[in-house]
Amino acid sequence: MRLGDVGSSKALEPLIDSLEDPSSEVRRESAIALGKIGDPRAVVPLLSIKEIGEVAIEARKAARSIGENNSSPLEGALLHPDNSVRTKAASVLQLMSWKPSNRTQHAIFTVVTQNWEEVKNLGEAAKLPLQEWLADESTPEIVKIPAAVVFAKLDPISGMSCLLHLVGNSAVAGEAIEALEEVLEEYIQDMTTDNLQFAATLTAEHDVYREVKTASYDGPFSGESRVPEGSEPIDCSRIQQLAREELERRGEKV
Repeated sequence: MRLGDVGSSKALEPLIDSLEDPSSEVRRESAIALGKIGDPRAVVPLLSIKEIGEVAIEARKAARSIGENNSSPLEGALLHPDNSVRTKAASVLQLMSWKPSNRTQHAIFTVVTQNWEEVKNLGEAAKLPLQEWLADESTPEIVKIPAAVVFAKLDPISGMSCLLHLVGNSAVAGEAIEALEEVLEEYIQDMTTDNLQFAATLTAEHDVYREVKTASYDGPFSGESRVPEGSEPIDCSRIQQLAREELERRGEKV
């Protein structure tokens, strides 16, 4: 009997296990069969497939088939700890022309789909899902930059802490510096003295990947990090200037 012909829910667990079979044909047939069975428990395993090609296509089709009858497992997958699962769930929901049922769900969906303009418009409702998304290690660093800018506009203190942390990642440091300049230009009066004093020490040669904490914020973006030796120098002079001017205005030590 071919796996694609299996229709009983009793086959659910064996079919899910078969998604990791060495044979691509077995994996493909397993995905098709899971779509036919329609059990919501198969959605996350289907979205967890890392490969590309026919198996991934059939897995996405199967997840959509299940979601057309019951969107709850796809909605739940928007909160999955793995960013790739969240992203695939959002993609399938978009194909289904699905609409969020409340403001919180809308915020989660717009964060996962990286619709930053809409996230900004959602305001307070978007802060928690945005913060959790930024703190997630499975979220690619490069896409955290625009997210952190939006976050800083919703919560300047926490957003700046996140950007200061990203400045220390040599892969995205240039983008983070530009974003930090943008945030400081607009929200510098909202920043904590601790963060400004840290920003004032940034130099092209400085190892900026170190502990980032503020007196008023001790969240998931604080922590210790390091820039690899030999990374290309980045011009931080504008950030230094803005931070020092604001510290002087406050009568604080630079």
